[in-house]
Parts: sequence; C-alpha cells; structure tokens
Amino acid sequence: MTIKEELHVTWETILAVALRPNNKKYEDVPCDWNTFDEFYKQNYQRYYRAKRKWENYIKVTPKKYRYKKKGNYEVRNICLIRKIREYGYTKKNTVFTSLSDRMKYHKTSKKIYINDKLLGTRDVKNILKKQGVNFATVGVINARMNRGMNPFAKENRLKNFKWKGKYMALHEIAEKEGIIYSLLQNRIFHNKMKLHDAINYCKKYEVSEYLFEGEMLPPGEIIKTLSKKLGIKEEVLSNRFYRNNCDYTKIMYVKSDNKYAPYKKKVTAKKDGKSIKFNSITEACETLKLNISSASCYLNGKLSNTNQTKGYELSFI
Repeated sequence: MTIKEELHVTWETILAVALRPNNKKYEDVPCDWNTFDEFYKQNYQRYYRAKRKWENYIKVTPKKYRYKKKGNYEVRNICLIRKIREYGYTKKNTVFTSLSDRMKYHKTSKKIYINDKLLGTRDVKNILKKQGVNFATVGVINARMNRGMNPFAKENRLKNFKWKGKYMALHEIAEKEGIIYSLLQNRIFHNKMKLHDAINYCKKYEVSEYLFEGEMLPPGEIIKTLSKKLGIKEEVLSNRFYRNNCDYTKIMYVKSDNKYAPYKKKVTAKKDGKSIKFNSITEACETLKLNISSASCYLNGKLSNTNQTKGYELSFI
C-alpha cells in the first residue's frame, strides 16, 4: 500500500470527526484541510518522516489499528494524534507518531516538558540512559511521576531508608550491618516494623544454623535444598521461613489444585485422651469417616458440639 493510500485512511477519520455533521463521530472541531489533496500535500512528508523514525518500533500496546485491503490485514504503526483534542485537526495541533508514544498526549498522562517540548516516559528513559543511568526503566519513571518525584533523578529510587545519617537501599544496609537481607525485607514490608527495630531483630539471626537432615545448616542452604526438592521458588520459601519464626517444618507444603483450599492445613483429632495427627482436613475426614463440611465448621469455630464430628475434638496444628 502506498503512502497516499495509507493517508487516505487517516483522512476518512478526519472527515467523520471534523467535516461531516451527520456522522456519529462528529465533534465540531476546527480543520485546516477541506479536501484530501490539501491534506496530502501538507502531510505526506511528515508522515514519511514518522514512518522512517518508528520503522523499528516494537509494539508494547495490545491495541492494534488495522485497515483492510483486498482481504489482507496489516498493522498500522503510525497514527495522527491531536495534541489537544478540542483544538481539532490543524497542522500545529497534530503529530504523526507511534501507538505507544501517542500516550504522552493523553489527558490523564503526567506531562513532562523540556524547552516547551513534551516528553514521554520512553524519552526520559533514553535521556537517563545517555547519562549512564541504566536502572531507570519505564516502570520506575512512571512510579516516580505518580509519586510526584523528579523523573530525571540519577539516584536509585530504593535509597529511601535513612540509616546513620545517609539514605541507603535495604540491601546496602543489610551488607553494612552483616544481616540477612531477605529477613530485613520481610520484617519491614510484611511485619511493618520500624527500620531500627527490624535491624535489631535481624541481628539475632546473624549466624544462626538449624538442624536439617542431620546437619547444622544456615537458612539459605536449607531453603535452596527445599526449593529443588519441592519445586517452589526460593523467595516463597524464604518468606514462609521467617513468617513461621524460622521453623522450616512449616514451609514444606505445595499449593493444591483446589481453588477453595490451595494450601493444606495439618489437623489434630482428640478423643478419649488420644490424639491423631493428619496432614489435611480431607485426610482426617477420610480416615475417621467424618462429614467434611461439619469438620470444617468445627475447625472454624462455627460448631461447638462434637456430636457431628463423632466425638472428635478437631484443631489446626
């Protein structure tokens, strides 16, 4: 398809929005062009330059603008955008750009101007990359803008913890104090502890070792071994480990296919002074021939009478 044919598709949209009052899309906005020939003469070079600029553009948006010719569909990478919607289709108010870059003109986007030029997150990322800042991804830049921070800051956004008069990242504090980083992270973000209290807590587990399969091992090695055996990510096991007060016996469970009970809970059944342990409610009910709904209600405190559990007192371990 030629440039003229491609621009004709854009012209059809302009006609509907600005020049055809009977059309559903009509918005009654200004337009510099009355015919397609006028539009083509003033815009074919702009369109060609944009097409060359974004020819290697990798699409990052799920929405695709398509047009049809002789039964074949092609993806349009370049579109005509109004910078300010109400100002209509004028040469000064329109720009040919890619599907991703056009989002910086959206009314809900955070505006970044340098020398009266509007920049998008991609532009900010490229500027920072030229300055040697490689950690500033598009997600980081968006997060900075949403928090009202300077998107061009060269400092790592993780350096927001003040310790001994300096702003540092958590992993830097952990290295400096000789404590376990994952434990420090867990105490602050999961248990909502203050930085000073979290560091003091972590120092208790500085050189701790635990008996595992007949050997005294540090938590990191235990978690790596269990991760290989159970096929669970180390991060998940690490969170479980510190959440359960460093008891590795409580972290060795795999998520089940049951969406209502993804994790198995161990149960104890007591009767006549004897107690039996089970790995799950289902196993207890199958062994003791109990109704699973009655057992579940008893365990969750909805039943206080043991008549429906055949005299067994059930409790979670």
